[in-house]
Amino acid sequence: MSNSLTHGLTSASSQLSAKQTTRLRVNTPATPVPVHTVYGGAQIFKSDTARKLGDVGLQCFLENAWNFVEFARAIQLHGYESLPKSATQIAALTKQLKKNPDAVKQKTRGAWLAYTICNRVIGKLKTEPVEDFRIDFEAATGTVLTRKRTDTQSPPQKKSQKEWAKERCRRSSASASNL
Repeated sequence: MSNSLTHGLTSASSQLSAKQTTRLRVNTPATPVPVHTVYGGAQIFKSDTARKLGDVGLQCFLENAWNFVEFARAIQLHGYESLPKSATQIAALTKQLKKNPDAVKQKTRGAWLAYTICNRVIGKLKTEPVEDFRIDFEAATGTVLTRKRTDTQSPPQKKSQKEWAKERCRRSSASASNL
């Protein structure tokens, strides 16, 4: 970040009142925010739906990030460039991390960070894959009201493509702010 941008952000944030700053902190221990929300129709919901979603998520995760090094590379986590590349080196580092994570943290913080986050993601997918499941009962009964959406139609001839796109974006933003 440039110095002028950093200075501007610092001065702007210092002007916020304590009340405004408190409002900006969304994820406090008293009010945790779900990692993600799943919406589904009541007709497909079963008691094991969350578990099945977690199993699929874990399987996908492990297929694409089979160890913490691959995980770090996939998301380009800070320090991923310095992580080992050979399976032997990765296995040795994993063994060190399991035995004494604090020692590894002192030497190679990037390895410790990748290992810790990767294991937390795996743990989350195993124990609490869905935090917020919204069931849509209306969809299950087949009585969903349909309304013609004019914003998905092609742009009218009297409006330019750019004007039409701006209007559509404004409508989407207004809808999202009402949630």
